[in-house]
Amino acid sequence: MTIAAGFNFDHGVLLCADTKHSGDMALYESKVAKKEYPSGAQSVCVFAGSSKYAHMAIRKVESALSALKRPSLSAMEREIEKVLLQVHRDHIFKHPDRNSWTGPNIWLLIGLWSPVDGLCAYSTEETAITPFYG
Repeated sequence: MTIAAGFNFDHGVLLCADTKHSGDMALYESKVAKKEYPSGAQSVCVFAGSSKYAHMAIRKVESALSALKRPSLSAMEREIEKVLLQVHRDHIFKHPDRNSWTGPNIWLLIGLWSPVDGLCAYSTEETAITPFYG
């Protein structure tokens, strides 16, 4: 089981997760991925769910955000939504165990900072990405 939490503050976002991956074997690895982009934007992601699918999705998110020249929060959000749609359509929804308790699923908490319009925190559920406050 993964525990992830996100909190908004006046001048920042705190995202945290446990470090133990449970599966066929116990592994200790970070469930927090942070990235600074050439545009000056920044992202931080934590995940719950299937670590392989989550790591793949986060790599794809980081690649998409890297391509943005002058990223606004809304442009970054649109790129993340595209990645979520692609990962779920091509991998998760097609998985033969999708509707069983052992089937793959991922949930992300994401903090984004844009040099254009500031900071926002988001949560995902399947292909949806929504801001969260508090």
